[in-house]
Amino acid sequence: MNFKYYIVDRLLREPSSSKGYNTKRLKSLESASQHGMERMQTVPAAKRAKISKPKQPVTRLPDAAIGKKLPAEPYQLPSPTECSKCRARKFAFETAHFCCGDGEVKIVANDDPAQLVRLLTSMDEDAKHFRQYIRLYNNMFAFTSLGGKFDAKTKIGIYVFKLHGQLYHYIPYLLPGKEGPKYMQLYFYDGELEAKKRLGCFPELREDVLAILMEVTKRVYNAPSTDEVSVIWPENTSSSESESPHILVTAKKEPSEHDSLEDDLPEDDSLDNDSSRKKSCHRIMHYYGCYDPLQYPRLFPYGDCGWTQGASGGSSKTNRNISAREYYAYKLQCRPNNMLLKAGRCFQQYIVDMYVKVENTRLNFFRRNQQTIRADLYQGILDTIDCGENCAANVERRVILPPTFIGGPRDLKKRYLNAMSLVQRFGKPDLFVTMTYNANWLEIKQELAVGEKVQDRPDIVARIFRAKVLALKHLIKKKKVFGEVATMIYVIEFQKRGLPHAHFLIILKQDYKIKCPADFDKFFVLKYHLLITCILGKLC
Repeated sequence: MNFKYYIVDRLLREPSSSKGYNTKRLKSLESASQHGMERMQTVPAAKRAKISKPKQPVTRLPDAAIGKKLPAEPYQLPSPTECSKCRARKFAFETAHFCCGDGEVKIVANDDPAQLVRLLTSMDEDAKHFRQYIRLYNNMFAFTSLGGKFDAKTKIGIYVFKLHGQLYHYIPYLLPGKEGPKYMQLYFYDGELEAKKRLGCFPELREDVLAILMEVTKRVYNAPSTDEVSVIWPENTSSSESESPHILVTAKKEPSEHDSLEDDLPEDDSLDNDSSRKKSCHRIMHYYGCYDPLQYPRLFPYGDCGWTQGASGGSSKTNRNISAREYYAYKLQCRPNNMLLKAGRCFQQYIVDMYVKVENTRLNFFRRNQQTIRADLYQGILDTIDCGENCAANVERRVILPPTFIGGPRDLKKRYLNAMSLVQRFGKPDLFVTMTYNANWLEIKQELAVGEKVQDRPDIVARIFRAKVLALKHLIKKKKVFGEVATMIYVIEFQKRGLPHAHFLIILKQDYKIKCPADFDKFFVLKYHLLITCILGKLC
């Protein structure tokens, strides 16, 4: 292209302040260019300065987004595999340490009674009823009560168990109060009277299902066979003469209003306003081994001990103590005959309860290791001024949470500053991509048993959605479906019904940015789908 016409072409693309283009400026530039060309012809070729042609910016579109049809089906993950160490079912992008720590964690569990397995897996009428009201049946046989601000309701056809704040387990005294016997107090009645008392707790319970559960309880605790007997207590031997361990149960009276049980109560009393209940209950701490079986006797019919501090669950090679997260990550894996995953609504409560337990263990670690994490660096005068504190009494805090604690104030501030620094360095985001959860994904339907609903398996929903998110990140960053990415941030949120969705903010490199409407057409296609299974205004 002639240099003169290149300059004119560039100027034609730049509109002037008036309507159309500045013709006077174009004529003057054209005459100046002609005069310059005449002068260049009189100068020898050796002395002529080489005029480099300026490069025109070109928008490069990604090869993966051009000339390809839209997928007619959703992206499918690779087939699940099985861990060779613990036989756990593993989905895409899950590491070897996700289930059993690559063989370092091993926990032995008892097989559930056959009658309880039938209620959890069968399609009989009584089994369906039991799974629908499994939380009621579990609470009826529980030894402890649940305290805290929690909500268990069905919203738009989906059952959700939500918790706000702390969760407490209380165990009542042996003597019933004015409200009548409940929880552990029901175990001290005769069989017929016990069944009558339990049926009066909730009107939804059935007598035939209750009889099966009471038979399972008596078979487990009260009627051992000869193969299960390990110690024989002679009838004519008193407890003082025997050297064997024994259990002495003492019934305490319900304390009066003047009695104090501060050691048994939580530090934050705002979560439970029933003071009379607090004064007549004992709190089971989260690090007790009996924390799990006392609250969930239907999930642990043999009273299997849960995680406790110093619990050893390592293999014969390592023989080390395991953390609460490692323990429950092992328990929640998809393995054959794992009846814990079949508990439905009670399983949701168990997951929330154990998550609070894991968080409490982390908080206790930071509370007891303030010197190890060098908390004095976080609670200085500069940190106080940065937080806007104007009271000198609040300068020294009791417990400092470092940025390594996920969800803490310093962790959230660090993530926010990192996101703002990326925008400052690379500019504004070019794409805002949202990925939503779909209950009709083939990977989820393949993992559900007969009669099982998606809402009964929140573990499958979370794991497959995480795999889908990582697959989308691979398509964006590795396969470059939107072009080369300069940087990207994303967040995963959960709706009120417990369904996850992810938001991506993508900043493309300069050569791949979208600059004109034609570029948008190569990335975005609008399609209309007829929603047959949904009712507009309710599920949409």
